[in-house]
Amino acid sequence: MLDDNQRKVLMYRVMLFCYLLRDRLRHQSQPIAHFQDKVQLTAEQWQQCTQHINAPQYLLEIIQKNLVQNYKQGQISDIIYSTLTRHTVAMGDIHAGCDRIMSTPLPFSYSVLLHRAVYSFCLILPFSLEASLGIWTPVIVALIAYLFLGLDALSAELEEPFGLQENDLPLDSIVRNIEREMLSSLNEELPPVIEPHNSNLC
Repeated sequence: MLDDNQRKVLMYRVMLFCYLLRDRLRHQSQPIAHFQDKVQLTAEQWQQCTQHINAPQYLLEIIQKNLVQNYKQGQISDIIYSTLTRHTVAMGDIHAGCDRIMSTPLPFSYSVLLHRAVYSFCLILPFSLEASLGIWTPVIVALIAYLFLGLDALSAELEEPFGLQENDLPLDSIVRNIEREMLSSLNEELPPVIEPHNSNLC
């Protein structure tokens, strides 16, 4: 088993990974200095965590190398090493999946075709319904057009779920909840819960 200090360092590194992944997905750089004296990284490693082209992956590599070192030194058994490695690989898979979502926008040709199909449908629709609906045609056409244009707008919203708009994923809140749960298991002081702003979490 890892001793208490090594376990604490590992858990703080996982928290730091969550922060780094959030910043990567949102193309931002939030303060992470409060982790510096908790994760036991060298000055060079810490600099890489703030400047590396793929900081979350770099930190996972450090975590995995330390697990290998602990295993070779007999500090953890093969079962614990295998379990921790499996969790590390799972975090890497999550990182890779989020990266693919972030870097794979809706193809431009598909987006253009979708827009034109929706607008063409809404333009032709009144002529198709006028004979059967009469005076109610504008009302029904407006309702159907609203639904189709809403679906078109929804596709644009879902294309990038990691941003800062109201409909995007509340990554700050997700990361804070992970941090609070891990700190709770370490019997450390918990940061405050992120409160909704205008009924939306950020």
